[in-house]
Amino acid sequence: MSIDIAQSPVAGTTDVEVAARLCSILARLGGSGPSAAAHAQIRRLTTAAFPRPLGDPAYRTNALNPGGTPVEVSFSEQTPRALRFDLTRGHPDTALADRRTDALRLAEVPVSTASRWEPYFADDRFGGFVSAVVGVDGQAAKAYLEVRRSREVLAALGSRSRVHESLLEAVPDLEPHFVALDGARFAAHPRMYYECRNGIALSTLVDWAAGHGLTRPALAAAHVTRRLTGRLILPEAGVLLALGTTSDSVELKLELTRGVLDGDPLAAIRAVLVERPHGEQAFRDWCAAIDQPVRPTMVSVRICADGPLLSVYTGLAP
Repeated sequence: MSIDIAQSPVAGTTDVEVAARLCSILARLGGSGPSAAAHAQIRRLTTAAFPRPLGDPAYRTNALNPGGTPVEVSFSEQTPRALRFDLTRGHPDTALADRRTDALRLAEVPVSTASRWEPYFADDRFGGFVSAVVGVDGQAAKAYLEVRRSREVLAALGSRSRVHESLLEAVPDLEPHFVALDGARFAAHPRMYYECRNGIALSTLVDWAAGHGLTRPALAAAHVTRRLTGRLILPEAGVLLALGTTSDSVELKLELTRGVLDGDPLAAIRAVLVERPHGEQAFRDWCAAIDQPVRPTMVSVRICADGPLLSVYTGLAP
C-alpha cells in the first residue's frame, strides 16, 4: 500500500516537495520503498509546515538552522539506516508559543508530561521544534522546547534531577536551555540541553563521566572532540551539553556547532570514522542517500556505554 502525499487537502506545494524528498532519502537508506506507516508519519509532520518555498530568504532567521532552511537531516551511528529530520514549522513570523504548542501536538507528548513542564517553558529564541526518526523499526517523534534558564527547571525531572545536579556541580557555569520530550508511544526519559557561559574543559567532562562508569567512552569522546575542534577547552559559544538518563545508565552528548568545528569539518568527520569501518561505510551511504552536498551545521559526540557515537546534521538544500 502506498500513500499519495499530494492528496492531503492542506498540504502546500513546499510541504509535498519536502515530504517527497524525505521519503526518497528513506528509500535509499533502507533499500526499499518506505512503508505506509513511514509515509504517514512524514506526511503528518510536513503537512501545513512550509507556507513559503524552502529557499525563501525569510526562513534564514530560523533558530534551527540559522541562515539556511528550516529543515535538517542527520546521520547517526546509533541508527544509521533510519531517516532522521528536524523541522521548524510554520510561517517565519509564527509566535514562539504557537511553535511550542505545535511541537507538543505533533510529537504526541502526553498531557501529563506537558503539564509537568509547563511552568518552566520559555519563549526566548525558538519556542519549540519537532524531530523525528523513521525507520524499519518504527517511528519516533520528539518535541524540543525552550525552558527557563534557571536551575529551578530541574524540579520537573523528579528523581532524575540528581544526576543533572552532579553535572552542574562539575560545570557550575551551565544553564538550562531546552528539553527534548518524547511522544506518548516512546518511553525514553527527558533529555536536558545546557549552555555554558564560560567554556568547558574536556578533562572536566571526563572526570564527571568517570564517576558514572563511563571512563573509557569519555576518554575516547574527548579524543574525538579534540580532532573535530582542535581544542581541549571548548568555548562558551557554539557548544551545548545534552544529558539524558535511562533506567540504568546516563548519556552525555557534546553538541558542536559549525562555529567551533575546526578547518574542514567533513574531512575531520571522515578521519574519525575511518577508525570505525562500519560507521564510515554507513556515513558514506547516508551522504549518498541525501543526494546533496553535506555541509555540517552541527556534530554530536555521544558519551554512552557503547560510545562514543557521532551524529552529523546538515540543512536540507532548497
